[in-house]
Amino acid sequence: SNFVNLSTADIKHLAPGFITLLICLIVFNLATVWMGSFSIDWLQQNQIYFALFHAILLLGMGLCLGFLLVIVLLNKLIGR
Repeated sequence: SNFVNLSTADIKHLAPGFITLLICLIVFNLATVWMGSFSIDWLQQNQIYFALFHAILLLGMGLCLGFLLVIVLLNKLIGR
């Protein structure tokens, strides 16, 4: 009823970007496989930055939700 569906034209235009992303991931994995656990070591060394990034995202989402609730309550009180 109110769902948004992708058309065949949307999917046709989306496919090249998805395939490019998939190829880049495969090439990266194949290029670093000879380096041992390069990608795992890099992710472990930088996990504090990833955690901080996600904490900031969660804070932003929480603030947006808080503002949304305030706006909804004000709309209910004003009667619009």
